[in-house]
Amino acid sequence: MEKYYLFSNVINVNRSDIHFPNSLNVSNPTEIYRYLQAGIIKSCSMKSHVELDRFIYSLNLLVDSLRGNEYYNAFKIYYDFFMTLTTIDYNLDKFDFDSSVLDFIKCHDFTSIYYNYAVLFGENGNINQYMHYLSLADNEYALNNSCANGYFIHSLIKSKGLALWNIVPHIISDYNNYKTNNNHCSSFGKTIEAFNIDISDEIVNALICDFEYDLLLQFIHIMKHSRSISTSFNFREYHNGNGQYKNIRITRFIGELTWVFEVYLKDKLKAMYPDESFIEPLDGTIKAFLAKIDTDIKKKYDVFQNSLFKRYEGLKDVHIIVNTNGLIDLLEQATLKSEDPIDAFILYLLILKTFRNYYSHYMDRNTNLGASYFQDLTLKLSIFNAFLITKKIFDEELIISDLKSDSVFAG
Repeated sequence: MEKYYLFSNVINVNRSDIHFPNSLNVSNPTEIYRYLQAGIIKSCSMKSHVELDRFIYSLNLLVDSLRGNEYYNAFKIYYDFFMTLTTIDYNLDKFDFDSSVLDFIKCHDFTSIYYNYAVLFGENGNINQYMHYLSLADNEYALNNSCANGYFIHSLIKSKGLALWNIVPHIISDYNNYKTNNNHCSSFGKTIEAFNIDISDEIVNALICDFEYDLLLQFIHIMKHSRSISTSFNFREYHNGNGQYKNIRITRFIGELTWVFEVYLKDKLKAMYPDESFIEPLDGTIKAFLAKIDTDIKKKYDVFQNSLFKRYEGLKDVHIIVNTNGLIDLLEQATLKSEDPIDAFILYLLILKTFRNYYSHYMDRNTNLGASYFQDLTLKLSIFNAFLITKKIFDEELIISDLKSDSVFAG
């Protein structure tokens, strides 16, 4: 990582090391474009990776210094550079190049180019392009450093200021915020402690490292998107409603997180039981999982689920009602200061199943999450607890029956 110039959350404003002519006007797009084109042509004509790296290093210094007060110029310069370099195959005749220059560019290490381009998109709020170029940077790093896909992404997550550095701190802050908003007492914390899990950088990082590569990218995409549309503290929005679009997007992000859990659970089951097939929807997969752990716990899951249906028995569209009102019931149960970690874990799984099933097919305006920070937080922590406990069970083949106690769930 040290050999790359990577943009961080600290903007470099020192231009003393920038090897650009003093007369170059960075606010003049035409002048900048000509200079970029000349630098690329020179490097490609020499077919010198050292020369191209030297030029890119100076370019990174310049763009980094502009990211703060002159973001538009920074992005425009990098865009022009990127497009000129990556579309050179269309301009071979124009630049008087033969086709061998394409091989030169193809074998150049684009890790820092893709990464820095991603950061600029992220600062502009374009999460999709941000994730696209981060994934390309990861691929490029793997190709040039003889490592597996995901190594670069994980390094960013564990960094102290590069892109993705705040993924883990944001998750931990959610636990701390819930505790603060609940009179410094958290049932989520108690449940995690009962399973001998400590909410720390190390534990959350270990969970993220346990995701398959494609699932890792989807998880990061969800976390970045959900943070980009957070509950507003603007007093007018707070009192007049946060807006239907925000409610819908936060609801969908949480729905995508339940999908990540479903895939994660199936991945873990397939790895442990390679000769078995786990193709059922989430409810069936959860039951198969619990049956592997303890048949009594699987039965308790069924009892809890059936009790929800009994509450709404006889009402029209009972399956829809149990999934909307039932979710609120389950969230309320999850916030109880239960001393039974098994009950809590089953509630988390039921919340996952309920939310996943309903919001894959319907949209209920009464349970949109953007207008309720505490409900949003309760749901997210239920899901994260399910992730952490599930990983613990698979990692240590935890004998969950050792934690059994009498149920506190009102059936």
